[in-house]
Amino acid sequence: MLESPAITHFMRRFFLSNGENVESDIEARALYLSQRPLVFDSVYRGQDVPAQSKIHKDCVSAKHKSWSWIQTVNECLGIHSENTANYHQFYHDVCHLEEDMLSFLLWMDSSTVRAQVKTQDPDVMLKHFRVSLAKGDFVKILENFDAERWKME
Repeated sequence: MLESPAITHFMRRFFLSNGENVESDIEARALYLSQRPLVFDSVYRGQDVPAQSKIHKDCVSAKHKSWSWIQTVNECLGIHSENTANYHQFYHDVCHLEEDMLSFLLWMDSSTVRAQVKTQDPDVMLKHFRVSLAKGDFVKILENFDAERWKME
């Protein structure tokens, strides 16, 4: 996971210092407030307490969904950061490999590496114990089924 001042500030803002989730803190406070109907009577001054209690529960439920969404976004942020880092590492490696390949090809094409292929005796195409061919000689091959012995004319 990335360590940056913005992410650290984000985490401090949404998580308590003792490691508890803010979402659980809000749920605990909502449970505490829902068990004290006198608080609703004093706050809403005689209005319909069950209706106000439902509004309060809906608000807590909406807060719960909001925190759940923030947690999902935070998980997606971590995955996105990891994938982005992997992509940039791959892109960086490919750039270096491409440079290495180009320098290798230039080295292979240099005059110090290239050498002309030459035979020891370029005028003689074939020498054998009983047959010797020289430049300008013509031979007709009658049979070449046997790799050791050919019939020639």
